[in-house]
Amino acid sequence: MRTGAVFLVTAVLAAGAIAQVHKCVDAAGKITFSDVLCPTTSKKAARVLGADATDRRWENEAFGRERNMQSIENATRILREPTSDALGDSGGGIIQSDPNERIRAQDDRNMQRRLGELEVDRQRREERAQARAAAAPPPIAANCDAAGCWDTLGNRYNRTGNGRNFWRQDGKFCRAAGNTFSCN
Repeated sequence: MRTGAVFLVTAVLAAGAIAQVHKCVDAAGKITFSDVLCPTTSKKAARVLGADATDRRWENEAFGRERNMQSIENATRILREPTSDALGDSGGGIIQSDPNERIRAQDDRNMQRRLGELEVDRQRREERAQARAAAAPPPIAANCDAAGCWDTLGNRYNRTGNGRNFWRQDGKFCRAAGNTFSCN
């Protein structure tokens, strides 16, 4: 008798473990969930959770990744498929080009803008250097001897030919005009 009672309790517990859940919608639209079938007066009835819903299915990691990639590929394919509008004209898919194209185009625009800024900066530096050179007073001969002269900036001018022509130490040809030097 005792083994029969244990068997009966085990059977009742096992029956509860494989219970099913049903979703019922009555005439008023009220939704109820139950472990018994919906009454025949229900507007809508569906089995939400069956006996197999409690089974654990262990998937290895590679299978899960593969399934995820297939899902992504399917979504991309659907987005790229041609669509048709209300007038029947066939248009391109939602994604018509590389998704990173917009980012690359923005990078190109940024690069062009930056190159333009660098060119403007270079031109400004050249203009400032020319303005400084034009504003600088010509070098004045401070000390002269038979071989050449020294100017007030510390440059050496070596005499060539007649007494008015000089070669500066950086290789520029200069001409003396009074006590100043004019170099090309």
